[in-house]
Amino acid sequence: MIAGLGAAAFLVSLVGALSTPPTVDEAWMLVVARRTARGERPYRDFFYGAGPLPLWLLASAFALLRPQGLVMRGLGAVYVGIEAALVAAMVETAGGPPSAAVAAVATLVAFGSTHLHPHNHYGHLTQVASLAAVWALLQAESLLTGVFAGLAILGKFPQGAVVLLLVTGATVVLDTVTAGAWVLAGAAMVGATTALALGGDIPWFFRRAVANKGTYLRLGRMTPLTWLRQSDWTSWRAATRWFLVSVAGL
Repeated sequence: MIAGLGAAAFLVSLVGALSTPPTVDEAWMLVVARRTARGERPYRDFFYGAGPLPLWLLASAFALLRPQGLVMRGLGAVYVGIEAALVAAMVETAGGPPSAAVAAVATLVAFGSTHLHPHNHYGHLTQVASLAAVWALLQAESLLTGVFAGLAILGKFPQGAVVLLLVTGATVVLDTVTAGAWVLAGAAMVGATTALALGGDIPWFFRRAVANKGTYLRLGRMTPLTWLRQSDWTSWRAATRWFLVSVAGL
């Protein structure tokens, strides 16, 4: 049943993604992934404001297939399918009935699918890794929990860092301090591997993705009143803002 729900979520998400108009952010993600597939280095050769893992995965898909929007949206739908399977697995672990798993997956697809944010591979990947970290926590696999939390940081790293803190604290409360240390060890393993992969580009990562984040947010900031005025409150998208996506996904 878990695999079936994941496959259904993938198909529904894919149909929704293919019917969604392109966005500016999606075009930029397409450009930077294509440049990465050509051998350019993220952060050093071009600006990229998130963790490197979603960009590496998308560039690998481009290298195997073809750099185009359909490939990018298809990979986004794959992320949603994995999220759905993880949610169903957690419901099953908690002893919930099949109807509860179906309801949870339907909520996730409605509020967190690629028809809302087709460009946001770093967000979807962080949700996948975060859900996997919670699933591993329920299985009492401390090291694996840390590995998944570390992978969450490699997408939207501020959210991933919060996830790491939460699952570490939960492990300490539910298990032992030693188990919490294993969670941190798992995240450290991911961090060390990523540092080796980035090599000499680590300073560029901190300069452009971390230090520049404040400048990016400050320049793009709008007042709450302006946000209310510019938002579309007449369609289904009004009920699916990103804060609801986070609630549904996490």
